[in-house]
Amino acid sequence: MKKTVLFLSVIIAFYSCDKIDPENFIDGEIIVQLEDVDRKILIEDFTGHKCQNCPEAAEEIHNIQNTFPNQVVAIAIHAGYFSVPNPPQAPYLTTDFRTEGGGEIHDFFGPQSYPKGMVNRSGYPSDVLSNYTDWANIVSSLTGSPAKVGIDISHTIKGDEITIDVSTQAKVSFAANHNVVVCITEDNIVDWQTVAGQGDVSNYEHNHVLRDVVGSTWGQEIDEISVGDETTNTFTCIIDPEWNLNNCNIIAYIYDTSNYEVIQVEEIHVE
Repeated sequence: MKKTVLFLSVIIAFYSCDKIDPENFIDGEIIVQLEDVDRKILIEDFTGHKCQNCPEAAEEIHNIQNTFPNQVVAIAIHAGYFSVPNPPQAPYLTTDFRTEGGGEIHDFFGPQSYPKGMVNRSGYPSDVLSNYTDWANIVSSLTGSPAKVGIDISHTIKGDEITIDVSTQAKVSFAANHNVVVCITEDNIVDWQTVAGQGDVSNYEHNHVLRDVVGSTWGQEIDEISVGDETTNTFTCIIDPEWNLNNCNIIAYIYDTSNYEVIQVEEIHVE
């Protein structure tokens, strides 16, 4: 009797689980499928603290992230003529938010007016740049599709150095023409900004500010990988004492080197 009860319990427990697709049975074995990972979207916002309309783009990013929670990652790249700081003796707009990597990205994609941005760098080369008023529609068209890869980010801090490991898990097989890039961004930076209708504002909150592209601007190559494979790339950078690590994030994105399109992005908080 006890054996019968035990057998029935096992059967009930088995069938109380989610239905298992018959295609997942091979010669009596259950084949566990890789967990689906949604594709996240990267917005790169070319901006500057002297650009009076750029705060509208920043607000649009905020709205998009609220509409698509945990699906959109943003980087505010201060580059171009609106990002040039005033001389140190000037009373305002003296902070230099520019970075070497940000400048290289800006010059490569070549925005001529601001605010402009890229959503997953889709449409390269002719239609890669878009107005902030179009970002929500582009994001909407890209969300919900399964990702080709999953990304896990881990980091350790020792002294003034941060070491970042980016693990890539393949959901589909793909060739070696993919690179992974790591960036540091910072939120909640209160500083000057020119705002349309308000002039020069001293207590503007800057978010998603690119602080560093770690290593090469164009990243490290990912080896050709098959479904289920995992590979790790390691990055190191020196922590700038001007950064507030409590407000910093690590962003890793993977892009196709043949067309620069971002296929997946992930973000974690530093501390």
